[in-house]
Amino acid sequence: MNLKFVLNDYVLIWNLLFQASISEPVQKLKEKLWKNYQKQYNALYKEEAKMLKDPKNYIPDDDTIFDMVKATSLYQEIREETESYRLELLKCYDEHKKEITDFFKENVRFDIKVYHILVIHPKLDTVEMKTVKGRKVNTLTWGMRKDEKDYTEALVSILHHA
Repeated sequence: MNLKFVLNDYVLIWNLLFQASISEPVQKLKEKLWKNYQKQYNALYKEEAKMLKDPKNYIPDDDTIFDMVKATSLYQEIREETESYRLELLKCYDEHKKEITDFFKENVRFDIKVYHILVIHPKLDTVEMKTVKGRKVNTLTWGMRKDEKDYTEALVSILHHA
């Protein structure tokens, strides 16, 4: 099993806008965008499946809201925190990668697949495995508050979901 931990701005912004707010400033940003760009905001909600089908190559039809969020200092702070979180998960995975690979080869006899872990801010407290047209996609959206206490436990949870 090969895990690729990725921070994707579109996925992070989408989750910030459509999951529960992680702070009052995020809630205010969401409300402001909703009030001033209701049509684009609604259209963006429907983009999730398209985004998760191929996050690396996703290009939005209308990136107005994405650009507005990216331009805020609030988003820059959230992105930096998310990147730190991603690096901690990656560090833990690198420390245990050989054990994980050996376990899956010897005990589970499981084909080693590549799973893309789209890391979002841990305060979003969200785990989502998506299906596209009825088939499971090797992409997991991951951001869990409890992970910051024990990254090894987080890794076990990620493997369980993958």
